[in-house]
This record gives sequence, C-alpha cells and structure tokens, in this order.
Amino acid sequence: GKWLAANAPAGATAAVWDIGGIGYYSRLRIIDLYGLTDRTLARLIHCGAMDERKAAYVASRRPDYIVTYASRGGPDFQWLEPLRGQYRYLSHWRGGPDGYGLALFVRKRVM
Repeated sequence: GKWLAANAPAGATAAVWDIGGIGYYSRLRIIDLYGLTDRTLARLIHCGAMDERKAAYVASRRPDYIVTYASRGGPDFQWLEPLRGQYRYLSHWRGGPDGYGLALFVRKRVM
C-alpha cells in the first residue's frame, strides 16, 4: 500500500483480494475482488457467475494495478486469469520464509 501511494499515478485504481492495508495506505480507488465493498461483484459471486463474467466486470473497471496472492509457484490470478495478458509483473512481496506473499501487476499501458 505504501509503495502504491508513493508510485502510482493520482486517480489510479487497484484490484485487490485483501483490501485492508493496501486500501488504507495507498489511498487509491480499490476494486474489492471478494465483493465485500462492490455491489456488482458481490452479486456476481453470490449468483455463481462464471469466472469469465466476473473477470469481464473487473476488466470493465480498468484497474491500473492488480495485487494478487503469490507462492513459490508464482502469482495466482484465480478467476482473473483472462486478464493476465493485459498486465505485466512489477513486484513480489514475500510474507514469510515459505514464499507466500503478494504479487503486483500493472496494466501494460500505465507505466
């Protein structure tokens, strides 16, 4: 979150699984990928919408950044996988010695 606050352009949007610290520190517009603060995405998740439909909704919001979980096996885009080609890897923050953490991606036309 602090890195995004210092480096993201004003008005940028980030799609994030766990919005707490990133939303608080970054002060960016946040798309909550669990749908807790996004009514449309919450409905899609609750109704069991296909992954492609959820990904299309997030794509329509044009997030500048995606923060996703990562492990030793690499980033896990989960149902956002259809968007991966529109983003490039920027950084990985390890949460501990097990290799799990967060991966940061930026939309290819942002930076």
